[in-house]
Amino acid sequence: MTYKSAHDAVFAAENACLRLQAAVSALEALHAAMQEGPNDPGEYVDGLFCLCLFIGEETVKLQKVVSDAIKA
Repeated sequence: MTYKSAHDAVFAAENACLRLQAAVSALEALHAAMQEGPNDPGEYVDGLFCLCLFIGEETVKLQKVVSDAIKA
């Protein structure tokens, strides 16, 4: 693994982690809205589904970055 490829892998992993942290913050906000908001909790199903898809996609990206870095 070259310095550049290692640098790129670390940057990609850090970026994926940052995006996952943002998704967790969004999930916490959604939970608070469901618990304390004026709407029925069932109205937040689409938001939960969107976050599930996003978190799933980001974990796949992170897994690929880590896997590629190990192979190199």
